[in-house]
Amino acid sequence: MPFDPNIRLALPKMPNHLVERMMTNEIPTPAQESQYVAVNRGGVTYHLFNAKTMPIGRIAVLVSKYIRGKHKPTYSPTNHKNGDKCVIVNMSDPYMTGRKRR
Repeated sequence: MPFDPNIRLALPKMPNHLVERMMTNEIPTPAQESQYVAVNRGGVTYHLFNAKTMPIGRIAVLVSKYIRGKHKPTYSPTNHKNGDKCVIVNMSDPYMTGRKRR
């Protein structure tokens, strides 16, 4: 296929998956859902975890850290009001590594 110097004019009309395929010469994989999102609302930080795309053990470690407030520079073992809120979604179909699911 010969190079088209006016390719910029044609790109906005092409779907994104075709542009990616043209640039990399590969079929793109479907976009994965995000594993983790932090949202600050009204001074409170909510940490949202997707159990479908993140291992349960890793979620447990991060949730315990965020609830206790260990990720903040103002953390002290005696102050228990530092923590943030954590929400875990898609627990009906969690992601597990290895042979843990039986």
